[in-house]
Amino acid sequence: MTYVEFFDPLAIKNVVTSLTHAPKRVIFLGDNSKLMNRHIARYRQVMADRGVEVEFLCKTVAKRDMKGAVETIKELSAIYPRRANTIYFGGGTPPMLGEQGLRRILETAKTCFSWQGGEVTCEVNPGSGYPVTVEALANMGVNRISVGLQSSNPKELAALGRTHSPEDVQNLFKGAKQAGISNCSVDLMWGILHQTVESAWESVAFACDLKPTHVSAYMLKVEEGTPFGRMGNNLVLPEEDT
Repeated sequence: MTYVEFFDPLAIKNVVTSLTHAPKRVIFLGDNSKLMNRHIARYRQVMADRGVEVEFLCKTVAKRDMKGAVETIKELSAIYPRRANTIYFGGGTPPMLGEQGLRRILETAKTCFSWQGGEVTCEVNPGSGYPVTVEALANMGVNRISVGLQSSNPKELAALGRTHSPEDVQNLFKGAKQAGISNCSVDLMWGILHQTVESAWESVAFACDLKPTHVSAYMLKVEEGTPFGRMGNNLVLPEEDT
């Protein structure tokens, strides 16, 4: 099985472990950036320990440059011809590309990587303001969504700068299932500002009530250049042992 990911260098471990079917090979098509290169060696070893072959096919593409993205897929598939039966749109907010953009990338990937039919996942953050509905995702062939819940606590969501509410997540799951997407996973985050052991367990209970097919949980990672990163020593987060 070969799995193709667009375009998230940070979620490699969580993405691969959350797939319904364990792949033998993972191909990451993404940005040739310092951030990508910094994570390549570490995640290549993580996946090697799991018996998964990893290929990083990196090329810089301007944000929302559909033509550049399509041409990159064509070029890379010519250099590394593979058959794929799993496609994953990462990065947290791929629906912001718009329905036409997502559909164009998906159709190009299927053609270039000799699509065998299988799982097509799209990461979705809950809340309003998305130009692509779950109905549109289902119509273009997406049959699995990964939802960034992060927390069911409004105060913790506000600390992360998230604008969605727990009710938005419930509505998203309901809408996805009505559209025919029954394979829905959810992400939780630990180490959030204001988070306690009790609130973390409440988020776990909330996530389980959604009846997802998979739950991913990961620690908050403070990166340089982000709002949290700029706070420096003024940022007080829960202890890791908490």
